[in-house]
Order: sequence, then C-alpha cells, then structure tokens
Amino acid sequence: MKFIIKKITRKTSDVICRFLIPKNLKPLTYNLKPYRGFTLVETLVAISILMVAVASPLTISQKGLASAIYAKDQIIASYLAQDAIEYLRNWSDQNVASGAGWLDGITNKCASSCAVDTRQLYLSENGIQTCPGSGCQLLKFGADNIYAYSVGGNDSPFTRSVTVTPSLTQPNIEALITVTMSWKDKSKDRNLVINTRIFNWR
Repeated sequence: MKFIIKKITRKTSDVICRFLIPKNLKPLTYNLKPYRGFTLVETLVAISILMVAVASPLTISQKGLASAIYAKDQIIASYLAQDAIEYLRNWSDQNVASGAGWLDGITNKCASSCAVDTRQLYLSENGIQTCPGSGCQLLKFGADNIYAYSVGGNDSPFTRSVTVTPSLTQPNIEALITVTMSWKDKSKDRNLVINTRIFNWR
C-alpha cells in the first residue's frame, strides 16, 4: 500500500513539473567579473597626487609666513633707525640751545661708526659711543619692550651702526646722518640703510 502511494505521488510530481517548467527553457548563466584591485603603479600615482595636493598649500603658507616675518623685522629696523636719527637731531638742538658747537659730541664719535643709546639722557657721555673695529654690538631687548644698550634683557637680532658726516661745502650748517640696520633672517643677512640730513637752525 505504501509503495503504491509513493508511486502515485512521484508520478503526480513529474506531471506538475512538466506542466510548470517548459522543456525548451534555457538555464540561466551569470557572467560575473572578478573585482579588480589597484595595481602598485596606480597606488604610487595616487600617493604622488595626494602628496602634491598637500605639499603645495604648505609650501605657499610657509613662504607667506617667511614674508610676514621679514616684513615685521623690516618695520622694526626702520623704527630703530628713525629712533637714532631723532636722538641725534635732539642732541644737536641741545648743543645749539646751550651755545656749544652744533655737532659737539657727535662727529668726534660718529665719524666712522657709532652706537646710539636712546635710553640715555641727551649730552650724556654714554649716549653716543664709538664702535670698535669689530663692529657695533647687538641691541638689547628689555623687559619693557624697548631696544637699547643700557637695558637688561636678551640680545636682539638687530645691530645699529650710525655715521654722521658734515657737509663738505657747509659743515657748519648741514650734516648727513646714515643709519645702517643689520640683522639675520635665519641664514640670510638683512640690511636697511636710512639717510637723512640735519641742519643748524641758528
């Protein structure tokens, strides 16, 4: 009995399959391409492009920072040069007001190169000092943010050298002040030269 039931069931399944599934139905095929990874050359090219993309802005920013530092140092040097010029001009005015020679205490010390300490009083012996043959000393940068020779503090990067030359044609009336500021910007030597003329107003 069991055998007959199994046989009938099997035949029924075969009939259903033949009815539902056509004989001419082609099997489905899938043409799957394997995933292709990056080659070594492609990886190196990608890394190179990334390095260029990152390095270019860094290089530009570095140059911009260096230019900003140089501009700042140049402005400081310009103010320090003007500071020495104003000190010598006031010194000369004090000479004239007191009846002394208008360049007394200046030309005898600044004929070749001198250091001007603007923290000293006018007509003070320490206000103007002749620089030695090795050159003028570095200016000090004090705790009060003032550059001078007589203040405590660390050495600044700036050297200030001053020369005063009376006019060849009118030495009692006119003189030329030349201030040379020197400093180091990393490995580069920087210089700024400012010239001005002072006059005997009496």
